[in-house]
Amino acid sequence: MYIEKRSYQVDFPLEPSPKVKSRQSESPPDLTLLTSLTLFTTVIMMIAISNFPKSKLENHPMCGVTTGGQEECDFDCTVASCADGLRPLILNLPCMQDCFLTEAEKCMATLLDDVIANGVCNLTTPSGLVFSAGLYPVSDKCEFEFESYIIANGTCSSETEELLLTDSCVKAVFEQHFIVLETIRELIASSCSGIVGDKYFFFKQSFSQKKLDPDNFKARYINDQTRLAPTEYVLEEFNIKSKLDYNNTRHRYPWLCSLRSTGPSPAHRCAVNLLSVPPGPTVVVGAAHCTYLCKDGAREVPVCCCSDSTDDCKQSNPKCGDNPGVVEMTGADSTILCGEWDTSMADSVASGERYNVILQIIDIIRHPDFDPAEGPISGNDIVVFKIDDKIIQNNQANTLQLWPACLPSQAVPKHETGIHTGWSEPPPFPFIQSQASGFSTTYDDFYKQWHYKMDIFETCEDPKSSGYCSGPLQFPSNSSYPAGIVCAKDVSRQSCFSTGDSGSPLMVAAYVDSHRYQIEGILSFVKGCDRFEFGALNKNKTNWVLRQQTDNPTVYTKLSCFLPWIAAQYQMKYDAPVDQVCLIGSGDPQDEEKQPCRNTISNTLEFLDNLEIECKFPFFYKGKRYDECILLDEDDFLYPIFRCPIRDIETKIGGINNFEFTSLVDGICLSNSSDNLSALDPSKDCSKFTKRFPFSQCKNNCPGVRAFGIIGGGAVLASVGTLSVLTPFLPVLGIGAVGAAGVGGSMMIAQTMCSAPFFCNIPSGKCCTVTFSINGFVCPDTC
Repeated sequence: MYIEKRSYQVDFPLEPSPKVKSRQSESPPDLTLLTSLTLFTTVIMMIAISNFPKSKLENHPMCGVTTGGQEECDFDCTVASCADGLRPLILNLPCMQDCFLTEAEKCMATLLDDVIANGVCNLTTPSGLVFSAGLYPVSDKCEFEFESYIIANGTCSSETEELLLTDSCVKAVFEQHFIVLETIRELIASSCSGIVGDKYFFFKQSFSQKKLDPDNFKARYINDQTRLAPTEYVLEEFNIKSKLDYNNTRHRYPWLCSLRSTGPSPAHRCAVNLLSVPPGPTVVVGAAHCTYLCKDGAREVPVCCCSDSTDDCKQSNPKCGDNPGVVEMTGADSTILCGEWDTSMADSVASGERYNVILQIIDIIRHPDFDPAEGPISGNDIVVFKIDDKIIQNNQANTLQLWPACLPSQAVPKHETGIHTGWSEPPPFPFIQSQASGFSTTYDDFYKQWHYKMDIFETCEDPKSSGYCSGPLQFPSNSSYPAGIVCAKDVSRQSCFSTGDSGSPLMVAAYVDSHRYQIEGILSFVKGCDRFEFGALNKNKTNWVLRQQTDNPTVYTKLSCFLPWIAAQYQMKYDAPVDQVCLIGSGDPQDEEKQPCRNTISNTLEFLDNLEIECKFPFFYKGKRYDECILLDEDDFLYPIFRCPIRDIETKIGGINNFEFTSLVDGICLSNSSDNLSALDPSKDCSKFTKRFPFSQCKNNCPGVRAFGIIGGGAVLASVGTLSVLTPFLPVLGIGAVGAAGVGGSMMIAQTMCSAPFFCNIPSGKCCTVTFSINGFVCPDTC
């Protein structure tokens, strides 16, 4: 809610009273004396306040308590991300026993029971060739067809096989999300008869129309690594789509709120997090890089107007105006919405949200060491939002069950896994219509909150192995990561967080209670994805898939490193030992200079060719010259992958390779089909097996690769303009930074006297005295 501001008018009588007349006849007061007295009084007051004992930033009694939804059935499973050298699989099978509860899913429940009781068949040849994942206990009772490894009688019961052969079971299997689907497919292939195994294998081939050898078990899994939130498959001709129960996240994590734009059509920008609610101060934190906007004057314009990448639209988009630039967000630009689950324009009734609480922003305090010119890669990517919290005072936060998250502790063992939750920004609907129309009917799901299980790592580092599970990279990069961060990866490696996800929490079991959550980190950046492709699975364009994948770490600002600073912004204290990770980064800042820029394996053909070769700079793309890796866009959708060409092309500009726009899902013919490194020839017609993609993914030490998450991934914050100036004064008093708007009276002071620690400049340029409010020392809006 806004603080209501009122103006009052005083009506004086036409004839002044004698008392007034007598005062008019007196000599004017000594303004210098009045000013000195006011200054002296202010100094005494502020010194007295600064000597008050500071309260501690502590856990709320109900911190980290979930208030709805539930975790996914596989969150308690152990996952091997490259289990069989090709895909992630669940290792501890009993953890899935609560995943299959419907009648249609009974086939999977009985399959699971059979394998847990009897194991799987031994599909290892005498020569050591393995036709299974080799992860599960093996039975010696399987029978095989003559001179083959096709199972005749396996560990599946006849009842299970009968159920698995029904169309309803096939549909139920392919509606499972990725890890469960792939684990079930592995169990079918290694424990059931060839008749059942072939039904599921050829069904998969039927909707993807891949020309693979059905006798080659290894080939059955190439290019199957798909992951999508909200949906992995949309198979229109079979009436199948991946099923995710979004109700599992509705109101589950009450501390997660949405930072939204203002205006008639507010939109989600980033996630923010509650660390404290009344009766204490309302503490809200997020990612600092989320608090920069692209504007033309006072008008917010599309992000592409401020981009220096391939999505730069300054010249082509009339909405950009005359002089777009990156500026700091103010409280007038955004609000914070708590209770959000569906970030679309649907109201709370339509979305089933129990409450929506709008918190107006009073001030935005970025960490003083965050460098907007460098972006998140420089670290310290954290911001505090001072808010008007009257709407959740007087026990309203408790009534709504608007609980904050628990604070992290450095005094407990490191967690190996955690949960990420948040919202991604949906792809533009025109992009969906042109590139993956099958997702049009499920487009609303893109707006819904989802959660992921994450592997947490001791050290942040570049990938040492290929995202395609092809083994160690020959030339791994070793780019740098800042201090004060924690890194994690989706356990399946089949997710890639991008625009809208920034600020999302990485949560772990709280040290105060394992059934509660504490925030370990706040999402800052990722150095691009390995794979992010929409497209049709078949020529008739009736079956669709989104492939996204990354082995790059997702980087979170480590919250425990910044709790003392956060507490200081609310005139509180937080005492904790200093963790070395808060002080020391990782990787090599000079890695770009020590080894050449190469591609990393990012598609099936590169996987088969095992290609890690140098990028070819410079090059032209759409008529513009580039000397670094770039982000490619299609129908106003920016793919979060940094790419470069690794082959020459026959088309040139001044002898330099020139790549015109081409669909990112199609390749270009090799000029010499027998040489997979020969130049590309757009004029040739050839089969898809002799085509190659014109661009490949860059390694992290390549020029142009940066922390993805800056203004939606497009604009580099090199032109930040400060909208208002508040002279820093708190170090003088030993108190944290201040806000920009407060309540209570203030006095305007001459500009020559406007200096710290007692005065500040407001946006209009006037000099005012600093005032004190429930949010601490602040600079008023007016005086």
